[in-house]
Amino acid sequence: MLRLSKNKYEYTILCFLLHTLPAFIIDSLAKLTGRKPQLLDGYKKMHKFSEVIAYFALQSWTFHDNNTKSLIKKLSKLDRPLFRFDVTKLDWNEYFKKHVVGIRLYILKDPMDTVPEALRRNTKLYMIHYTLMSFLVAILMLVVYGLFLLFV
Repeated sequence: MLRLSKNKYEYTILCFLLHTLPAFIIDSLAKLTGRKPQLLDGYKKMHKFSEVIAYFALQSWTFHDNNTKSLIKKLSKLDRPLFRFDVTKLDWNEYFKKHVVGIRLYILKDPMDTVPEALRRNTKLYMIHYTLMSFLVAILMLVVYGLFLLFV
């Protein structure tokens, strides 16, 4: 689930409820079963990265490309196929697919043959996440119901 928030307080609450609390529970279960806890450390890194890029990600930016448009118009018909930098003709879906693959291969140093295992793991974590969230919502509902019975 992707949820973007410009409100710092909402973001902090959501991070605690959707990241820190489930990570603490799962890491505690991992410790109890003799496994190495990893989620809290991973989320700490992710939150630190979010803080670093927050300024750039949460601002509205306007880029002027008048010079580029002028240059494209000045290119001859023979040069246009050689110098393809008109972003209006860019296939953004294909661009970002290659972008993600490039980040994975050259920055993260993660080979593509790990993708099937990563997809299986992602599905498993997805199921664990929503099971845990359902459990937490059920507990919250029981607490609210208990409080309701106290005052009725």
